[in-house]
Amino acid sequence: MSEEILSDNEVDALMEKSGGDEVLFASDSAREYRLFDITDREQGTVNRMGALSSILKRHDELTHLGMLKRLNTNFEVRCQAPRVFSIAEAVASLPEGLVLVTLNLPPVSGQSFMILSINTLSYLVHRYFGGGNTKAPDVSGRSDATSSELRLSERLSDIYLQSLTEAFQDKVSFEPEVVDTQTNLDALEERAANEKYLTLVSEIATGDFEDVIRLFVPFESFEGLETQLAGAQRNQSISLEDEWQVRLADQMRDVPVEIAGVLATIELPLRNVLGLKVDDVIDLSPPGRVSLEVQNQTVGFGQYGVFDDKKSVKYGMEGLLDLGAGVTLSSAVDDALNEDAGNE
Repeated sequence: MSEEILSDNEVDALMEKSGGDEVLFASDSAREYRLFDITDREQGTVNRMGALSSILKRHDELTHLGMLKRLNTNFEVRCQAPRVFSIAEAVASLPEGLVLVTLNLPPVSGQSFMILSINTLSYLVHRYFGGGNTKAPDVSGRSDATSSELRLSERLSDIYLQSLTEAFQDKVSFEPEVVDTQTNLDALEERAANEKYLTLVSEIATGDFEDVIRLFVPFESFEGLETQLAGAQRNQSISLEDEWQVRLADQMRDVPVEIAGVLATIELPLRNVLGLKVDDVIDLSPPGRVSLEVQNQTVGFGQYGVFDDKKSVKYGMEGLLDLGAGVTLSSAVDDALNEDAGNE
């Protein structure tokens, strides 16, 4: 009698994760079928690199400034969320007419690849050398870059990689070195089909043009940087909390509140209050100072008078705004609002 290697439940679990043809059993009609994503683990590693988001945003800014200064082109630059792809998936999604820049990116081992479209290079040549006063020529169907486009590819890759180095410098010291530039994807297609690459896709756009710049970095080596790129999670949460408080305080300034100036007050026994009748007179001392109340809470004092022929109360005069040591009008108003909100 042969020993059972896998249970029925284990076989079912394997069938669910299988990336091959769909297999459904009669009793499994309600089970949702999905392909197994072999990059699940790798993408989870990237998602844990909390510092990447701010670094890539900084890279966008530096690339924009570099292209504006060195190529006289005001491109908006925005990097998409980093993704992990196999070479087979990456090559299948690439358009025609590309320039492949092969480079080393220590401390990441293995070769990385930067891909620029001839469409982008033609546009930059037209803007940089031709002044950009006319429409850029159509490059559809063209697979070879001109000498001018290749020179611009060197300049563009230099701007991109210099910005990358500066953006990462606080976490990782990259030392990019361009190995080769060619107008076909042979070097990329020769890689093992299942080799994984971290893919950075930067969208670039002006008023009349848009395209992308792609960078492929060997993921097996890049994931070794997870510790450096994890980010300070505790500090980030504190920063977010502080920002939330600032935003809330700013919005609170538009909340309407009731403000009253109280000329005088007097305390009477309850029996006297219950005995009040028409024509009774309550003696009040002349108002030496008037209290300022916000939401029925006293927050300061002032002086009763006339301004522009209108009865008014002047607050903030030296010696009149007496809130006690260390207490400001702003803090007193905040305390009154907080107490009122707590009572609700």
